[in-house]
Amino acid sequence: MTPKVVQMNPQLRLVRVDGLKRGSGATGNFSGKTGTGLLEPNSFRQRTLKEKLANIDAKDRRRLLFDSRTIKGIAHNSDWLRALVPNFRAVENWLEMSKVELGLHESANAIFRDGTVMRDVNAENFYLYEAERFLRRTEMDARLVGDLLSIVARYTDGAREMQFQLGPGSICAINETFAEGVYEWAKPWGSMVLDIGANVGDTAVYFSLMGAARVYAVEPYPRLCELARENVKINRMPDGITIVNAAVGASSGIMTVDPGFLASGNSELEACEHGTPIEILTLADLAERYRLEDAILKIDCEGGEYGAILSSSIETLRKFRRIIAEYHAGYRNLAKKLYEAGFDVEVDAASYGYNQLSRSHYLMGMLRAERKE
Repeated sequence: MTPKVVQMNPQLRLVRVDGLKRGSGATGNFSGKTGTGLLEPNSFRQRTLKEKLANIDAKDRRRLLFDSRTIKGIAHNSDWLRALVPNFRAVENWLEMSKVELGLHESANAIFRDGTVMRDVNAENFYLYEAERFLRRTEMDARLVGDLLSIVARYTDGAREMQFQLGPGSICAINETFAEGVYEWAKPWGSMVLDIGANVGDTAVYFSLMGAARVYAVEPYPRLCELARENVKINRMPDGITIVNAAVGASSGIMTVDPGFLASGNSELEACEHGTPIEILTLADLAERYRLEDAILKIDCEGGEYGAILSSSIETLRKFRRIIAEYHAGYRNLAKKLYEAGFDVEVDAASYGYNQLSRSHYLMGMLRAERKE
């Protein structure tokens, strides 16, 4: 029996795989039959949208193809449309700001629709303008203070004001972590956490606030590692967070990355000819190096989840009690692998996204897996 899409409420559809119950609703039993699809660990970039669609459930696929957000998303694959729409909603001089975003103007003053002005927005500080634009259309309890994001974080023992140095797109990740509670399910209290795709350190800080015994936060780009370490320091976090400058893949090795590249939240990992050499580590490497047992695995690395999970042995995967991952090219092969490793698996129905940096289609959602004892 294949995974079923279960209607939970008008806003949420969940694909249930072998039974983690959350809320109410029926549960589908996953047999491990995936049919065709994205089965090779290192093939994420080469796969077409059609092949990625084969890696989700048939009912989910039909729903996705007729979803207005998918149609709108495909229509917005134009650079101009992607720039015009959010700027039109946010600022009076939306055409001018769109030209700055597309590199057609060097700089401009952003005149928001409430009359406030952000001066001299350019390519170097555009991410701060994006953050201000984002804050004006969300209910996140946060504000920009200079180049810092100040946010009220609610956690196990109460609430406190946190501050983060931002990078491009990191405002969205911080919103997911602290406002939307994407990682609450992980329940890291007293556990070691392996945080793959650490970005600016927001999830590492979150897991520590939620009582994790220790967090190993892995991020391949040196500039983001610097921001992550700075954010740990700014927020006076305990010594239980280790920032690891490395990539995670299907096999161990060395790659060279641009040390100055300030990656956005949806930047896929790119090697360069001249730069800083970093390690490529497998999950087995990390589990052995940091003596991980009965740990929590969080993974959000723009397609790297396939190489990391599909190439891992059952023994390695079972060193983790809970696994929470964002998938980017469907879920059936990941669900099959984790089911065979002895996990109950639950995945959100896929939503469509488009990565303008890599010009690739995403079929995205969250996957949650809990080890059966």
